[in-house]
Amino acid sequence: MSRSKQKQQVNLGSVNSNQPIELEEKEQAEQTTETNELLIGEEVITPVAEEQVFNVEQEEKDRVANRTDSLLTESDIMPKLGTTAKMSLYGVLEYIKIMKENEGHILYLSQDTNYVVNDGPAYQVKLFRDIMDIITKTDDADFQLSMDFLMQLFRTEETVLSIYNLMRFQENIRLSPIELKCYPNLMTILTTLADPLTRQAKLRREFDLAKALEFGFSDAAKTRMQYYFSF
Repeated sequence: MSRSKQKQQVNLGSVNSNQPIELEEKEQAEQTTETNELLIGEEVITPVAEEQVFNVEQEEKDRVANRTDSLLTESDIMPKLGTTAKMSLYGVLEYIKIMKENEGHILYLSQDTNYVVNDGPAYQVKLFRDIMDIITKTDDADFQLSMDFLMQLFRTEETVLSIYNLMRFQENIRLSPIELKCYPNLMTILTTLADPLTRQAKLRREFDLAKALEFGFSDAAKTRMQYYFSF
């Protein structure tokens, strides 16, 4: 073995393993080329923060889910109510039952005049007064629970309690002049805003609640109704 080869081996063996080994220029060039190929072959994507979109309708659905997930029943709420709220809701339920049975034509023979009379207008007057008693003559807890049940009835009994059927005897119902202005407004409020899932959208875009409460409602009743329908 030549002295030059011996010297080369000694030099390699004497390199400290903790120190980096310098690569020859050729090896460095090959490694750089491979790295460049990897960078060129892959697209570098910079993460972009997603824009948060506020879904108003979904927010409203989530907010009122606890009021629509399960239906209230008569047996659930009646024991929790005071006398006025209870009797008023019984009156509404009776109206629905009678109107269903007679398809809105409640006819009877008047013994005084010997004419057939339609008692539908009288039942609608009673319906109006029962609902107004819930609004004006109950405490806050009874009002809240009674209105929740009433709004449920307007959703589930939408044929009997449609605005068309509620207005069918408008010309014949016997109410005071101020009540005659209040009646159609009240029924429009209840039919339009019965569904809590669409309530806020309608109030924002198409329905003026303050205008509908203009006639027949005291300041306290207006405040109570506006607060209830704001949720």
